[in-house]
Amino acid sequence: MSACNIKTAVVTGASSGIGLGVAKALLAQGWNVVGNARSENRLKEASAQLGAGARFVGVAGDITAPDTSKRVLGAALEQFGRVDLLVNNAGIFLPKPFVDFTPEEIEQQIATPATRCGSPRPCSR
Repeated sequence: MSACNIKTAVVTGASSGIGLGVAKALLAQGWNVVGNARSENRLKEASAQLGAGARFVGVAGDITAPDTSKRVLGAALEQFGRVDLLVNNAGIFLPKPFVDFTPEEIEQQIATPATRCGSPRPCSR
């Protein structure tokens, strides 16, 4: 694949589970991946596990924070010049019945996947 044909994906929740699996699959298909997770250490472990070298860039931080979203997008544009795909996989799990959630916990459940990075406007070309 020539450099101008290599696509770039942003994957949130990329340090484990589905996000890590998606990052691995995209890298295997020749994509560049910018992965986000809250833990820098877990992102480093994921990067080592993926073995993708410069084709995987990890950006640690809470994706619901505007600054983190900007850093993730900035890393993608700086390293690879484009974003072709957003895999908005980040999520949280609260181990209790939904009826016991506080209003703040409900907001947190909604805010985590519905991030500013998910807006098409900042990523549009």
